[in-house]
Amino acid sequence: MIKYSLLRILRDRVTIFWALCFPFILATLFEVSFGHMNDSLDQIQTAVVVKRDGQTAQTFQKFLKEVQKEDNDLLAVSTMDQKEADRKLKSEKIAGYYLLGEDVSLTVAGNGVPESVLQSLMESYDSQAAYLKTILKEKPQQLAAVTQKIGKNVLKSATVKEVTLSGKKVDGMIQYFFSAVAMACMFGCFLGMEAAIRLQANVKAVAARRCVSSTSKMKMALADIAMVILVDYVFVVLFLVYLVFGLKKDFGNNPAPILLITFAGCLIGASMGLLVGSIGKWGEDVKVAIILSVSLGTTFLSGLMVSGIKGLIEKYCPILNRINPSALITDALYSVAVYPDVARYRQDVAIMLLMGALCIAIVFFLTRRVRYDSI
Repeated sequence: MIKYSLLRILRDRVTIFWALCFPFILATLFEVSFGHMNDSLDQIQTAVVVKRDGQTAQTFQKFLKEVQKEDNDLLAVSTMDQKEADRKLKSEKIAGYYLLGEDVSLTVAGNGVPESVLQSLMESYDSQAAYLKTILKEKPQQLAAVTQKIGKNVLKSATVKEVTLSGKKVDGMIQYFFSAVAMACMFGCFLGMEAAIRLQANVKAVAARRCVSSTSKMKMALADIAMVILVDYVFVVLFLVYLVFGLKKDFGNNPAPILLITFAGCLIGASMGLLVGSIGKWGEDVKVAIILSVSLGTTFLSGLMVSGIKGLIEKYCPILNRINPSALITDALYSVAVYPDVARYRQDVAIMLLMGALCIAIVFFLTRRVRYDSI
């Protein structure tokens, strides 16, 4: 029974696509769209307008050249007249331009990160302008070392890195990949529902043939449940391997809690599918619609489609996050991979295991004495 239950699952191409292939496709699209968004700043396009070619202009241009040597990807500096610079600033081809005369001024059209970097560069120069002019005049060979140090300080002050309390760098987009893992676990609902309706003679013809066989319905149900959970778990583990080794996503250095979290997630996903498949006399299409709504609805509330929605729910209706399987999965992953919170991790896993066991118990209660007047 276990053998043929496994073969049946693997031959169901539609279910295999949603349970196995779709999470891989979605994660790949996430990586292509914003996977490297936090890696580095885009090169800042800026311009220099020399209004008066004096010592100030020469010193500042030398300063910019040394900053560019320190980080070639930080600035792209062009020299042009003010009319052209204004035109390019208006068309957003440059983030701003420096006007060099008696002193240095900056003109920008926005207030984003590139403009902040340009402002920090000018402020760093202004605070040490006299010192830089003296070095350029008396010890020009030392200018490179000084501007290199200033450039590093500017980069540190102009960019903010999100880290945990332990100093570990945090990928701001990792929440989407955590939610994708939750979705992969919840897509076990399709496997569970298919297993449940194969024991309902009033829904599917193959279930009618199984119900009149001499094999115990309990044995058939146990074989189906065991294989559904196992197959879903294997699919999710393969998905985790792809995320960690293929897409280089950081899930922490301790795989054991991650594997336990995903097992609990697969258990609750498969058991919810079994529960929906066992309730009522609805047709297969209706049950598929319910399963789709449940799986996508829970992952939506966990933050798969809208960033920050789980935080809003935690603020205004925290009980919803405690009963939402996808939110429990993502929360447990955060507790292991981002901030070490063993108590929160244990609580989330315990709730998922309890919910999964409760769903399976209800399934057995609903199906153990079902009889049909005519098959």
